[in-house]
Amino acid sequence: HSPFLLGIGDLSASLTESLPWVTHSEPTNALSIPTWAIHFSSVFEFLFAMDIIWNYAKTTGNEKWKGLTWGMLPLHASGIAACTYHFFYNTSSLQSLVTTQAGLTCLGNITLAIAAYRIALSNGWSLSELNPLPASSTSPKGIIVDQAASLPFEVAPAKDSDTALAV
Repeated sequence: HSPFLLGIGDLSASLTESLPWVTHSEPTNALSIPTWAIHFSSVFEFLFAMDIIWNYAKTTGNEKWKGLTWGMLPLHASGIAACTYHFFYNTSSLQSLVTTQAGLTCLGNITLAIAAYRIALSNGWSLSELNPLPASSTSPKGIIVDQAASLPFEVAPAKDSDTALAV
């Protein structure tokens, strides 16, 4: 391990090898204890967030929120795939886990987008609200900033001038 943060979280090889359950020394690509803590807590926090969203669906009575929890499931599985790959020291025989993780991440992003769209629709949102520009070039309706609607840009024809630039 590298001496990141003065080696905090890294166990020395002699201490690690003295533990009764350790049958081999860790390779140089092994994760440190703080890195494992982040990996584990991320996977656990995802489960916690899924539970909160599921309970929010029950509380609000909007069942579309449960779809968000189901949409998070592939991303949670992606995190488990990553932890499994690291647990076995990123061995090349488990390289398929990296591909699986990438696929689950892609699938999870798609399912979350669909779930978010369904939640937005259930709250009265429509696709027409995506376009912030006016429907026609003469409509003052558009992007509202400080109570003033944006107007279309007006182009004026160029005027001839006898003004000379200083050389």
